[in-house]
Amino acid sequence: MADKQMINYENASNPVRLVDVLTAMDGEIDLNRTLSNELKADMNTNKAVLDEIKAQLNAVLAYLPADGIINATVLSEGTTDDHIANTMFDYMIDGVSYHKAADAVGMELSAADTVNTAAAAGSFWGGWRIQIDAAGTFSTKSVGADQVYATEALAIAAIPAVDAANVEVGYVTVQSNDTDAWIGNTDDFSPGGADCLDANFYPKASSIPAAVAGTPAATSAADVTEKTTAGK
Repeated sequence: MADKQMINYENASNPVRLVDVLTAMDGEIDLNRTLSNELKADMNTNKAVLDEIKAQLNAVLAYLPADGIINATVLSEGTTDDHIANTMFDYMIDGVSYHKAADAVGMELSAADTVNTAAAAGSFWGGWRIQIDAAGTFSTKSVGADQVYATEALAIAAIPAVDAANVEVGYVTVQSNDTDAWIGNTDDFSPGGADCLDANFYPKASSIPAAVAGTPAATSAADVTEKTTAGK
């Protein structure tokens, strides 16, 4: 490496050497300016990530004493086809977590509710909330013993809220066959089958916040090095 020029009287009094020294200083100032600007931008990016982490941690802290689903289940028609099956899941009530094992056979509705019990012309919808308590007991809730909603959206909107000391696991909807009644705990949940035209299962999503998406930035400017001059 060429000798680094010193700022002294000899060099300052020599125009050529002075220009070399000033040129080297200007180059280092430019490098430092670039690096400083990148550090500023990176600090802003890192602040955004830290703000997101803070928000997620606060959400977790708010969630811990609450009721909710920790990891969601999958609901489906049970091997007993008038039952509702579930995969394993975990949930929380009053800040205490519980585990529910998978059940392929499934649960019954809490009551033998019907859809279109009068077998009127047309296909109608009904919906049921599925909930669970601290003892691991499932139960279902419907707006009434018989439902005759023209659309699935109307049936969903009418589903009652979850009871106290329970958490929602999800909900299920059923559409009766044309000019036919669907009977809970007797008829199946097989869409297009002998008992119903359609059936849909909607598990409750996890209450835990999503993972932090941001990534801290890395500086890309080269390291600042000493500038040298050709002459002495």
